[in-house]
Amino acid sequence: MAESDATPPTKQRRYSSKDISQMSASEFVQAARTPYKRILGYLKPYKGRFITGVVFGVIGGLFNGILILAIKTVFTIVLPPDPSKAQLPDKIHLFDKIPGLHHVTFNRPNLAPENEWIFVAAVCLLIPVLILIRGLFEYLQAYCMMWVGNRVLYQVRDEAFSSLMGQSLRFYNKAKQGELMQTVFNQTRIVASLGTDIVSSMVKHPVSILVILGTLLTIDPIYTIGALVVFPLCILPVMHISRKVRKAGSREEEEAGAIMVTMQESFAGIRVVKAYAREEYERERFNAGSRKMMEFIMRWGKAMEIVGPLVETVASLGMAFGLVYAWWTQKTANDFLVLNMALMSMYPHAKQLSRIQVMLQKTLLATSKVLEVIDAEPEIKDAPDAVEMEDVRGE
Repeated sequence: MAESDATPPTKQRRYSSKDISQMSASEFVQAARTPYKRILGYLKPYKGRFITGVVFGVIGGLFNGILILAIKTVFTIVLPPDPSKAQLPDKIHLFDKIPGLHHVTFNRPNLAPENEWIFVAAVCLLIPVLILIRGLFEYLQAYCMMWVGNRVLYQVRDEAFSSLMGQSLRFYNKAKQGELMQTVFNQTRIVASLGTDIVSSMVKHPVSILVILGTLLTIDPIYTIGALVVFPLCILPVMHISRKVRKAGSREEEEAGAIMVTMQESFAGIRVVKAYAREEYERERFNAGSRKMMEFIMRWGKAMEIVGPLVETVASLGMAFGLVYAWWTQKTANDFLVLNMALMSMYPHAKQLSRIQVMLQKTLLATSKVLEVIDAEPEIKDAPDAVEMEDVRGE
């Protein structure tokens, strides 16, 4: 078969963790635009299932607001301000204070006093029913995204492995086989998460935050606005520490790849290691990488664990001011409890949004490596006029 040397094409630039950490926001957007657009192109064959998953996520986010209103209504019925004068209302205002819906009411069924507990139990069951419905939509959203993500992962891994199988021996003599294994197996998994987990999170969590925030503003705008002043103070420690986590996480991933390379080289060349009595040398190489990895894991762990106490301290200060406000405005315990439960339910969504930046940077690092492997052209290719050989029959 005729062969000819191929001219290497322009390759996808590989970014290191140091390059990404030193980028400004505009530089990061410019660097990520082309590779991210290309990875998102893998979603096209599955866009129907992907859009369905996004819709389920949005509906699940909308149920956060409905759940807050339901809890407020249940608390008003079950925990009246004055228990000595407790009396079930004739009409239930589920959408009280909601513009355009405040007139919607539900009549209380006529029950004997000894059977009123049935109505109270039915009202209390409204909360688990709504949580079940919200959980169902979140499950459907997660299933659709997992379905799409697995197929994107399969396609990306297939293209990366097929590209490696077409490379020449010279390529393998220069490349570190452990690093190639890390790229095909682990980095492709991170790349696949870009098109599903990250994109869906950028839709689901903002919707949940806006719905919860809008509901809170209708219940008590002054308290909500005051809480929004304290809320960013809770996020600041997360944003500051996330930089340390990002740097330590990137270095940890690099050391994990280096350890895999060391193991692969030691196992593949075990005859050479034994022949030259290099067991102790290889052991020291492995332990050096393991010690560095342990150091970065500790940095990552310390940074992550300090976030909780810092956020709780700032949040407790906000709670103290909130109690003063509740006393000043004669707010009932039910309303105050509902407001703070709603505010706390907004924190997980904000926390997930704060992690998206770190996830995007980590994904760019993996995407550049995977696309470099996929785009790699073999040094030796068939000539344009090469003749395809037929099956040998032995004649």
